[in-house]
Amino acid sequence: MKSKKKVVVFGSGPKFIGFGLYNTSLAKALDKFPDTEVYLVSWSHPYPAIIPRDSVDHSSKTEELLEGTNVNLKYVTNFNNPLTWYKTYKLIKKINPDVAVFQWAISVQGIPIGYIVNKLKKKTNTEIVFDLHFVKQKEESLLDKLLTKRALKNADSYITHDYKTAEELKEVFPEYKFELNENGERAKGDTKTIIKLFHPLYDTFKPDPSFDIEKFKKELNLRKHVFLFFGFIRKYKGLHDAIRAFAKVVQKRDDASLLIVGQSFWNKQNTTGRIAKFVPNDDVHKYFQGSDCIVLYYLKATASGPEHIAYNFNVPALATKVGHFPETIRHGYNGYLADPNDVDSMAQQMINFIEKPIPPEHVTEICKELSWENYAGRILKGIQ
Repeated sequence: MKSKKKVVVFGSGPKFIGFGLYNTSLAKALDKFPDTEVYLVSWSHPYPAIIPRDSVDHSSKTEELLEGTNVNLKYVTNFNNPLTWYKTYKLIKKINPDVAVFQWAISVQGIPIGYIVNKLKKKTNTEIVFDLHFVKQKEESLLDKLLTKRALKNADSYITHDYKTAEELKEVFPEYKFELNENGERAKGDTKTIIKLFHPLYDTFKPDPSFDIEKFKKELNLRKHVFLFFGFIRKYKGLHDAIRAFAKVVQKRDDASLLIVGQSFWNKQNTTGRIAKFVPNDDVHKYFQGSDCIVLYYLKATASGPEHIAYNFNVPALATKVGHFPETIRHGYNGYLADPNDVDSMAQQMINFIEKPIPPEHVTEICKELSWENYAGRILKGIQ
């Protein structure tokens, strides 16, 4: 009998907001392959205690996210307790996976992740893969650079969601030899692999065919054309520019609204926004079904979660020409691209969208290849 491929996915589990959904979706996708045995090894507390951030999802029914799967879920790693770092290493070593995929989303986690990966590299034959949501931190400091290099140096392979991140990785490690592909094949010898993939669509969120969009818009006093900002509020996401651009739009039109649905990334308290709170998974569909497009006027960008949630609802995107957006958005086809740091250009693209709407079927066409199955399959392809 053919032995199963063992895979560990390390990162946030389903009870955490933000990357918990991503990591859980990846584990579920890997589990759908019949010859895999999947373990989701999660943080129990993912951030230093001094950071004022409650990262647990208290609103959604998170226990349902793994129903019907065979994923083995373990909440183990407490950032603030080094004994749990060792416990995590011992657990993964005992599992003895063919590949361990570490989610890399914030540099401060490089302290425990660097320790765990270093131990695994020395004591096991497991392939270490980093799934890179960024390389250069959005608001980067010297400490960020040091922690990033410390954690990522012992990987065998890397996954990026855009070419820009791949280039940043090469800049961090000029001493390494890299081979880049999009199919999941692994390089030979001492060459490290970069697998350039994409940010998959979140299949957790689906439109509700019975949802009363007009009633929703009336309750929130929304006008005919609704622009949506959705997700964590951080400076690099350019909400301040979106607001300034929209102010120019309403000088010319009285039939548009900007719906801001966001929560501060670091603070426990709600912040400025039309709806300033974490949105439970069961309610996400309301804001995308009630909006015409998502606004992503980022100052800098790697792959965007809100962008790909929007695509799952066939909602087009307005974005700046930064990071990966020119790779995923064809100007005038599935969205519009504005010049970065140019509020007039951003406002013009909002008006362009109103005057020349994007057909939903264009978004559908772009998204055909962005499935979790394709993503997981390319990770598994390289397992010997």
